[in-house]
Amino acid sequence: MPKFFIKTYGCQMNERDSEQVARSLLDRGYEAAASEAEADVVLLNTCSVRDMAEQKALGKMGLLGRLRANKPEMVFGLLGCMAQSRGEELVRDIEHVDLVVGTQKFHRVAEYVDELVQRKRALRD
Repeated sequence: MPKFFIKTYGCQMNERDSEQVARSLLDRGYEAAASEAEADVVLLNTCSVRDMAEQKALGKMGLLGRLRANKPEMVFGLLGCMAQSRGEELVRDIEHVDLVVGTQKFHRVAEYVDELVQRKRALRD
């Protein structure tokens, strides 16, 4: 089964949301990875109210793009209120981002991830 890694930046609400997303992925048979490098899916959940959290997440996502060179089927996603407020900009500016999900659609993250993982595996095979 695919492995996922979620990194959370920002407030306590983000922590709870990340736990909820993790639970939904576990319920679908995904396994939690100890690090980004071990994961097939990397999700960054961040707050847009705290500027430092937003900058950390953007910097981290930029660095994560390097992993795709060795693992092109990896799925990268940004979640949370930053994704809600800057969605189109994030997709346009960070080419390796596959998924941007705002706070209103957290309940569908596992479904979206599943679709992306299956699509990327089909392209690989």
